Amino acid sequence: MSDLYKEVKTEYGLLRGQKKTSTNFPGTTYYSFQGIPFAKPPVGNLRFKDPQEPESWSGVHDALTEGNKSCQYEKLCGKYVGNEDCLYLNVYTREPDASGKAVMVWIHGGAFILGSASSEMYGPEYLIEHDIVLVTTNYRLGALGFLCLGNNDVPGNAGLKDQVMALKWVQKNISNFGGDPNNVTLFGESAGGVCVQYHLLSPLSRGLFHHAIIQSGSVFNPGNYMDRSISVERAFKLGSTLGCATEKPDKLLEFLQNVPAYTITEAQSKVVSDSEKWLNFQKRFVPCVELPGTGDCFLPSPPKELLQKGLFTKVPIIMGVTNKEGGITIEVSANGELNFQKINKEFELVIPPDMGLTAGSEKSIQLSNKIKNFYFNDKQPSWETFDELVILFGDINFQNGFDRTLHYYLEFSGTPTYTYYLQHEISFSFIKALLKQRLPNVEFKGVMHGDDVALLFNYSGHVRGKDSADVPVSNKMTKAWTCFAKTGDLTEARAQIKMTECATAMDSKNKEVGKKIPPSLSLFTNHQLLPNPMYLIFHN
Repeated sequence: MSDLYKEVKTEYGLLRGQKKTSTNFPGTTYYSFQGIPFAKPPVGNLRFKDPQEPESWSGVHDALTEGNKSCQYEKLCGKYVGNEDCLYLNVYTREPDASGKAVMVWIHGGAFILGSASSEMYGPEYLIEHDIVLVTTNYRLGALGFLCLGNNDVPGNAGLKDQVMALKWVQKNISNFGGDPNNVTLFGESAGGVCVQYHLLSPLSRGLFHHAIIQSGSVFNPGNYMDRSISVERAFKLGSTLGCATEKPDKLLEFLQNVPAYTITEAQSKVVSDSEKWLNFQKRFVPCVELPGTGDCFLPSPPKELLQKGLFTKVPIIMGVTNKEGGITIEVSANGELNFQKINKEFELVIPPDMGLTAGSEKSIQLSNKIKNFYFNDKQPSWETFDELVILFGDINFQNGFDRTLHYYLEFSGTPTYTYYLQHEISFSFIKALLKQRLPNVEFKGVMHGDDVALLFNYSGHVRGKDSADVPVSNKMTKAWTCFAKTGDLTEARAQIKMTECATAMDSKNKEVGKKIPPSLSLFTNHQLLPNPMYLIFHN
């Protein structure tokens, strides 16, 4: 066999991968194994169901191209793409014949309705330069991955259980790619970061990973968790939208399992009320608590309840945010067409739902006025206060959840806990490019949601020059992430790359407060700061 190809044995059969030369580090070669099936295709009567073990194959399976992405609407091309047969992962390794290398498993973001493990977006070259084994995985999205009927047939969270199946595949097979199954770091951004936190909470994921990195994601942020009764209600609303008005779960399941997958993906947007659309990401089907006794239960209790009791896996963790997360809310909500009149009229929507306040009540109105005054003083959300609005959206959708998660983790974990605050503006920001298309006269400053991903992965749509200011920051970040993956500790990385510890920090309005506190201290929390967290600032 040509040295351009490499065969590796797995539990299910032989895989053929290919040798590649890094475009960013020309002296580096690595092996790419793509489109590896880690579960049976979830089609037919397996649609909406928990994933099943993949079937073995005879001969050699070519792992030379990526598998299908999950069904989704792709905004850039304006059409529905993907396939429900999507449970494939990719493995990238520099030395498949080696042993004991740290493993990093990436969970992609996309609001539970978009994205894939594609190397077009998540190229491996920046990370494997530091000699780790990288795994990127798909999972089912939207209703196909998160429909819940509240019963044994469809308990919900299938997309998260897909990820558990991928982690189990890693445990069984990664040693054949040079990786150490006893040293696995689970990391993800946005909805992927939320998934990482769900795996920390789930009994099904225990023992399958040993460190965690949560980037710009929290179960506390809007739309990342849904009460089971609402999830079931949405499932029946989806059926009604498609022409099956029934109150019987078995009849609805039979109907939905015979509808084309794209039809379901297209119809799922119609289960979201208009009142939700100006503020958050219109997440239609998301994780929920499963009914007790429904088999392999991924989430037995509400996330807040588990965190308050310290019922989560205690492993070393990094978590953090960028300094202008809220820019993506402007892009996603109402397609960038800001309706300030609507925002002012419905300002109570900024109050976190788990505060339990009734809209229109005296307490709700008082709190919404207090929030508005905090961000806008005596003004209203408008183009004049656009920067303040971006900060508010970032606090609501990202930094509030980050702060709450951090406090629970510091209180109960007892393991190394690190946070980061990214303030390096990258040379090409995908979100800024989209915002410029919609709002060409607005100057967007700061680090947008998702910009950190471009420092960890090479994106085929943007080739950075060797003299780019992004390079030293990317080198720092990938060094930190991979050092953490190898040891669960950042002491060595901090010494090597001279990363600064935050002596002072910023409140949610980016003003120095002169205390060693989280850089995104949220208006919406009232926790006492716990001692000795370590804060890292990435800059050029």
